[in-house]
Amino acid sequence: MKNRADYAYAVGRVRALETRLISPEVFRNIIEADALTGALNVLSEVAHEEEIKKIRNSQDLELFLNERARRSRKIVAQLLDDEPLCSALFSLPENLDAAEVKINKLKFEFLGNLLRHTAKLKELSDSLRLNLKDRIANFFPTDYGRVARLSSEANQKQREDSCLFFEKLKVGFMADFLAGAKYITFGPEPIISYYFAKLNEIRLLRWVILGKINQVPKDILSALT
Repeated sequence: MKNRADYAYAVGRVRALETRLISPEVFRNIIEADALTGALNVLSEVAHEEEIKKIRNSQDLELFLNERARRSRKIVAQLLDDEPLCSALFSLPENLDAAEVKINKLKFEFLGNLLRHTAKLKELSDSLRLNLKDRIANFFPTDYGRVARLSSEANQKQREDSCLFFEKLKVGFMADFLAGAKYITFGPEPIISYYFAKLNEIRLLRWVILGKINQVPKDILSALT
């Protein structure tokens, strides 16, 4: 990897980009909006993209979100300016096996921890989906105990919003881990943190806008905020 001091300009740019991330308040306003059109109007006002208003179905939504993800990867790749690091980072969170091989070669602890958290939360998600109580209980004494316990309780109560509730807890866990990168002045960590914040933003937009498309009640969608 590059010398840490070489990231000074990139970290400065990231600080500016972070101010444009969609806030929890805006997500709540999107959820509270009447129907899809109202939600898209709220989103358009903060994202400053008129194309948003053209979304009518899940296919339109995926095209829009995929383009946002592509642009984010391009920006992050320019800021990191490190092909092996970008290759490892962009393997997350979809291709964990490939990411593990690449991250092990880099020997970068922060990215290694990010991989571990991503893999464990995926394992927990699968266990919750299949209602594997013994496997879920194994998470209770770990760093993921709060997420596992609250999600398990929601499942047992057969809450309609249990899936969205887990998504909220998962995003919160990752946000807490990545928050430490905000105090790093020189290095790639703040850039990686921004990239995952952007991925979380895209993930939440997918849940919320799909909910509006499918007319999911507001009280269920509010589990995300």
